[in-house]
Amino acid sequence: LERDAVSLCTYECRLVPGLLQSEAYARAVFEGTIPLRTDEELAALLTARMDRQRIMRERPTVAFSFILEEHVFRRRFGDAEAMRELFDHVLERTAPRNMTLQVVPLEAGLHPCLDGPVRIL
Repeated sequence: LERDAVSLCTYECRLVPGLLQSEAYARAVFEGTIPLRTDEELAALLTARMDRQRIMRERPTVAFSFILEEHVFRRRFGDAEAMRELFDHVLERTAPRNMTLQVVPLEAGLHPCLDGPVRIL
C-alpha cells in the first residue's frame, strides 16, 4: 500500500515508525520482541526495514507526515551514540520538503490517539 499511496500520515505513540528507524534502533526493537529471533531472521528483518525506507527517497512527490509523541524520543535504547544516531537519522529522513515531522510535547496531556498508532494512506 505504501508504494501506491499519494500521501502517508503516521501517528505513533510507542516507537519511532519503521520508515524513520535507524538500523541500530530497528535492531534493538527486533531483538526485544518475543519470540526471540535467530540471527538469520534478525538480518532478514533489518534488511527489509532498511529497504522499505527507500520509498521515501524514490517518491519525492508523495507527502509523508509523521506525528510522534515526545516520549518516543525520550525512551532510551543503547548508549548516547546510538541515541544521537537515531536523532540524526530521523532529522535526515524528514529534511526533504515532502516530509513533515511534528512532535507532540509531553505537556499536551491526554488525547484520543494515545490508544495506539494510526496510519492513513
